[in-house]
Amino acid sequence: MSHPFDLQEFIHFLVQAKRSTYASGANDTSPILPASSQFEYTKSPFFYRDIYFGSSRFTGQEIVYYQEKPVWSMNYYGGITSQIKDLNEISKIYRILKEALQLVDENAPFRGPKQWIKGQHLYSNHYQGDIESFHGSEHMKCMCTGISIYSLHYHGGFLK
Repeated sequence: MSHPFDLQEFIHFLVQAKRSTYASGANDTSPILPASSQFEYTKSPFFYRDIYFGSSRFTGQEIVYYQEKPVWSMNYYGGITSQIKDLNEISKIYRILKEALQLVDENAPFRGPKQWIKGQHLYSNHYQGDIESFHGSEHMKCMCTGISIYSLHYHGGFLK
């Protein structure tokens, strides 16, 4: 597929946008949709917006615009999978998730790395496809118990 922009420049922008928004806790803005959370990042000619709803279970969408036209999108749904009710434990899981998402790279600019360990938590990310069209899932489990504590499914690609 041909694009009106340099593909490597786009991928570099997308990785920087992901690292500079939810994963870092920065660039949150007033949401345009009721009861949502929203993050934005701009580096002309690109603009990135991530909008999601929910907390322990959530859904959202990332959109990248090129010269004010939407060109790429990723949708996601997931959250806490176990019976964890303790808000401190849920916050800890999401802090670890944000650290994993900071490790997104240009070879697979969807979510975090294929595998990453933080303390007793194992994060994994499995996907098929490439930046043009992809789908995947990420998971986190407690290695001490083997219990799955977080799961998310995502898909997306370039818009025509």
